[in-house]
Amino acid sequence: TIASTIIDHIQAMGQKCQYHFFCAGHQIKRNAAYCLRSIAAQLASSNAEFRERLLNRYKSAGTNMNFDKQSFEMLWENVFEGIIFKMKLPAPLFWVFDGIDEVDSTQRLLSHLLKIRSETPIKLFFTSRPISIPSAAVASSSSFSLFFLSEEHTNDDMRAFVQATVQDALPNDEALQTYVISQILRKSSGSFLWAKLVIEMLQD
Repeated sequence: TIASTIIDHIQAMGQKCQYHFFCAGHQIKRNAAYCLRSIAAQLASSNAEFRERLLNRYKSAGTNMNFDKQSFEMLWENVFEGIIFKMKLPAPLFWVFDGIDEVDSTQRLLSHLLKIRSETPIKLFFTSRPISIPSAAVASSSSFSLFFLSEEHTNDDMRAFVQATVQDALPNDEALQTYVISQILRKSSGSFLWAKLVIEMLQD
């Protein structure tokens, strides 16, 4: 997917990257609070300063560190605004969110993310089907860009991917290869994920 490619590129540059893949069919993964917990957990695993500050905050509060019971607003206030956005790190943070249209509260999550005020620059990357972007959040964001992908943008890459994988899965039947390739390209409507899932079924 595009998000996976972006994540690989950031990591190839030697940068740390936190990410979350939303899934409409997965009740937990589409939850906004779960997304915040995921980002915070990934950052804690790679950044000793944040990990220490997080532990100290919960020790001083005298509470058990149970993220599972914390609401979106509580996590945002205590962990993100209370710790992450106050930290001055030597390099920017990179956060990637895939399928943000599938989160259970898209507008709330976007409104919070696009109004971040952080001591350390935070670079955000979203993928989504067409959605309504909160105008107030965009107006408050210092740098926000939209790019819409159409089938024309992905046709060549899609065809190369489908041809290579189908030819590998059906190496001895050129006629069947041609038919399967044409059917997948016609029905995928430019969706790499759909094509990938169909090809995985073919390979099984």
